[in-house]
Amino acid sequence: EAAKRFLQDSYRVGVLVEGDNIHSVAGMGHSIPDRLRRAVWERDDFKCVVPGCNTNDAGHQIDHVIPVHQRGPTKLYNLALLCLFHHGLKTHHGYRLKHHRHRWIWSGPNDPPPDDDSIQPELTTFGADEPPPPIIFTKEAMAFGGCG
Repeated sequence: EAAKRFLQDSYRVGVLVEGDNIHSVAGMGHSIPDRLRRAVWERDDFKCVVPGCNTNDAGHQIDHVIPVHQRGPTKLYNLALLCLFHHGLKTHHGYRLKHHRHRWIWSGPNDPPPDDDSIQPELTTFGADEPPPPIIFTKEAMAFGGCG
């Protein structure tokens, strides 16, 4: 029953099997009603919401801020427009997105919880004379391209 609820709006389902054993079942994408999809694109001004990105590309994707597998609803307040690069970072590398006081806050996987009052936490979590650590990407992540 729980699997049916989780997968009910999936448009693709992945099943990992070994012989007769099913190891895992996962929704590979969730449908978003057209009216809601248009509302997200218009609210986010057709741009990636990550502070400092602002790319506007037809290939952008709508992301569940709180993922569906964590019971994140498919509602306007829980959806955000992300470029492929930032969507890949959030989905596969632990980056976080949060909406607070009518603005988006982006933080890295090893950053402390974001300060809701800072301008861009992803740019202020390191000392002034200390460069941020390098981000190491897998081949899978590189397939998402870059932000620009």
